[in-house]
Amino acid sequence: MESDPFVDLKIDSQAFLDEMDGRMSCPKCGKSRKYYCYTCYVPVLGIEDKIPKVKLPFKIDIIKHPSECDGKSTSGHARVIAPDDVTIYTYPCIPDYPDQERVVLLFPGAESINMAALAEKYSRCVHNNKQEDKKDQHNNISEEKTDVVYASLEKVSSDVGQTCTGAHKDISSSPEGKLVSEDDAKQTSEGCDRMTHGNTEITQKTGVKRKHLSDEEEVKRSKLTMEDTKRLEVKPPFDRVIIIDSTWNQTKRISSDERLKGLACIELKTRHSNFWRHQKDIPSTYLSTIEAIYYFLRDYHDVFVARDEYDGRYDNLLFFFTFMYSKIRNMYNGGKNLKAYTQRKDNGKSESKE
Repeated sequence: MESDPFVDLKIDSQAFLDEMDGRMSCPKCGKSRKYYCYTCYVPVLGIEDKIPKVKLPFKIDIIKHPSECDGKSTSGHARVIAPDDVTIYTYPCIPDYPDQERVVLLFPGAESINMAALAEKYSRCVHNNKQEDKKDQHNNISEEKTDVVYASLEKVSSDVGQTCTGAHKDISSSPEGKLVSEDDAKQTSEGCDRMTHGNTEITQKTGVKRKHLSDEEEVKRSKLTMEDTKRLEVKPPFDRVIIIDSTWNQTKRISSDERLKGLACIELKTRHSNFWRHQKDIPSTYLSTIEAIYYFLRDYHDVFVARDEYDGRYDNLLFFFTFMYSKIRNMYNGGKNLKAYTQRKDNGKSESKE
């Protein structure tokens, strides 16, 4: 076990946990517990106000295998520290998800993608949809303008036609009391025709030209770089995450459940677990539940909130985990003889050297 793998994290003081003598009662069920009740998911009496609370940007549903030992599972850490955003269900209980497009499953698989790939995929969909909407809106506006133009032309032609017709009237209609000659009338009529056709040509050309320029403008606006798209348009395409809590050998039963099929699967960047619980033939890249939640949030921040430097806002999710890590390391002589570290393999190399 490493001496202090969490040195860079911003975690609240845990000194009061070391000062606790014996076990305390759960304020809900009254059972004797240490630090928090793993049944009711609340801190024990006397330290309720000292346990940090973390607000998450989305909801997390943990589906716990029925054989998973409550006292050993780290899923309770998340529930105690983020009670407003984390819910734990015991399989086969799985809530209904009417809008599955807004739900993702954190689980490695053949079709799983990482957070960055999800953002890129979603940004293309959003950008294409917006361009289609703009194009449809532009076409509708162009059609309306064209209708208005032709309506105006008809009115102008009608008015000019009436003026030209008046040139052929006899002396009774002439304010000067004179007959208009045939040549003058013909010249006036041709002038009216030229004016009418001229307006039609100019107006139509103006309309076509304006439409053409608008299309070019749309094309220019659509040529955004991926970085521009991510920065300006991409928002998280999910607001709920499902996490399976079980040993890795038990995950298949839950992950293959019909109710979870069709959900987008997300996998994390490669990270190494610091969990002290031994699972035979499991590599160090397989994380505990609370580690998976924490690193999922870190990936989320890097991709969707990248404009803000990470400020440690989720570090306290590892409040109990880092405390227990330190205690176990001290109890077991640095953890050198723990099976979790002596038998855990990664690419065929023993990790007992940590």
